[in-house]
Amino acid sequence: MKINIESTKTTVIVQTGEVKVSGKTEIKSEILKSSVLGSCVAVAAIDLKNKVGGLAHVLLPGKAPEQEAIKTKYAFNAIDALCNEMSSLGADVTSMIVCIAGGAKMAGGGGEAKLEKIIFIQSLKF
Repeated sequence: MKINIESTKTTVIVQTGEVKVSGKTEIKSEILKSSVLGSCVAVAAIDLKNKVGGLAHVLLPGKAPEQEAIKTKYAFNAIDALCNEMSSLGADVTSMIVCIAGGAKMAGGGGEAKLEKIIFIQSLKF
């Protein structure tokens, strides 16, 4: 018998510049989904042992300027928030499995910025 997992859980869409986490301490189960990525990069992390997961929708490489209103648009700040929020739900950062997706080269260029985002994210130590 096939069960549609999405019908039993709440779906949370992670928009550009957002970080969302979900875990066993939450009252309800959630599925985290990114909105369309385009040249953005999604960073998904999960701690299988502690049943905590998270998703960051990264727009820009590097660290946010001090005056930036939405700091999690930037890779450094998004990863920092992702790890901190997952840790607050009981995740062990050292046992997380992390993957990245996206970073398409959009019409009109942006290839260098995309590559810079991916290299920056890969260089971070979890």
